[in-house]
Amino acid sequence: MRKSYNHLKNEKGYTLVELLATTILIGIVTISILSIFSQGIKSWYIATDSVEIQQNSRYVMNQMVETIRELDKDKLEISSDNYLLLEGRNIFYLCGTDIKNEFNLPVASNICDLQFTKKQMRNGRLVKVENTSSHWDLLSITLSVKNYGKVQTYNTNVLPRN
Repeated sequence: MRKSYNHLKNEKGYTLVELLATTILIGIVTISILSIFSQGIKSWYIATDSVEIQQNSRYVMNQMVETIRELDKDKLEISSDNYLLLEGRNIFYLCGTDIKNEFNLPVASNICDLQFTKKQMRNGRLVKVENTSSHWDLLSITLSVKNYGKVQTYNTNVLPRN
């Protein structure tokens, strides 16, 4: 008994080439969608980290401003290595990438640079004066933070107590 396979020739269906082409197209579309999705997640993480770094920078700036406003201007000094001193005692200083307070506790991290500058009002303009000068009106704080290769800089001016 011989079976005839002639009836299979007339059957409509998909060839192996068509199935392979469909599988490849589905794979390309899936990889594209996953790539876009992963880029979206990466962007979200970067944005979240940037916001957190910005909030922390603002917090530490506010903390420094509040502390400096309470201090007596005549007792404040800026050391040669840019430490803010009160009667020879560290108030705020940069240690590596951390800003530390008078108790040697870190109050911020990922800091590139911290600068304290004495300024004086002359003819309606703020002018930088020597840090050793005793004639100054306000203290300028510049804080630089590194975030994903970019440096963000924050500035503020503080008027200490007389």
